[in-house]
Amino acid sequence: MRCVRFRFRWFQGMALLAGALWLAGGCVTATAPGPPTYMAVSPMLAYLRHCPAYECQIVREVYKADEVEVLEKRDDGWYRVRPRGGIREGWIQAELLTSGPVEVEKLYVTAPGAPLREAPGKEAPFRVKLQRGDRVQKIDDNGQGWWRVLSEKDKAVGWLPSGTVAPALAAPAAAAPAPVAQPHPKATYFVAIPTMNIYSLPLFSSKPLKELHLNDRVEKVAESDSAWVKVRHVASGAEGWAASRYLKDAPVPPPTPTRKPKPKRKKTAPASPAGTPEEEEAVLPEAM
Repeated sequence: MRCVRFRFRWFQGMALLAGALWLAGGCVTATAPGPPTYMAVSPMLAYLRHCPAYECQIVREVYKADEVEVLEKRDDGWYRVRPRGGIREGWIQAELLTSGPVEVEKLYVTAPGAPLREAPGKEAPFRVKLQRGDRVQKIDDNGQGWWRVLSEKDKAVGWLPSGTVAPALAAPAAAAPAPVAQPHPKATYFVAIPTMNIYSLPLFSSKPLKELHLNDRVEKVAESDSAWVKVRHVASGAEGWAASRYLKDAPVPPPTPTRKPKPKRKKTAPASPAGTPEEEEAVLPEAM
């Protein structure tokens, strides 16, 4: 009987305790978590570490003006943070963060295909090439014409010659207008004979289309072979086929008219006077 009474009282006590806790919980008002606290990275390059000490492994790099959410603060000056939009957390010193906005100097790549090298020097290897117009942030300067920069498009860090970046990107020079193609002058010929026909086909047996005259000017339209050429009569616009051998590149002087020789007049001997020896010899009397 005593065991039964003890168990009953124990269950009764637990029930009363649970009821009291339920009532107490109903009276407590749940407090919503406050808005996240964000701070900005102030140096050009900093590191998030696996634990709050310099000896700890580096988790990732962060860059100037990157925003991080503060998750935990320690009295020794280390903050546990998470980059905005990121997943991996890490520890960073509080002195490398600022609560105000951070201005970043923007530079632009001015050379096409600029290698982002791992060390200052043209012989150093590179992994990526930046193109004209890519935006970068200056991290360091070796004093010998090379700048260490951060590429904003892929967060790559490397070295560029200082002459390949500028605060502003100059507008490309306007391309010169393409020259207008001038039409080739058409070949011009002149009729080299007194009269010449142009034909519908490159055959003398085809239909004659127009009669042309000496030094009429024609333009070449097409050609069949070396013997025939299709021409257009400049004065009338008529087109047809002409024999090439009757055309010349320059006007032909007209032929000089030939003069007929005058007929030679026959010379007549003058009449002999009466009593000349010839007549006397001609009319000698008969011998007796």
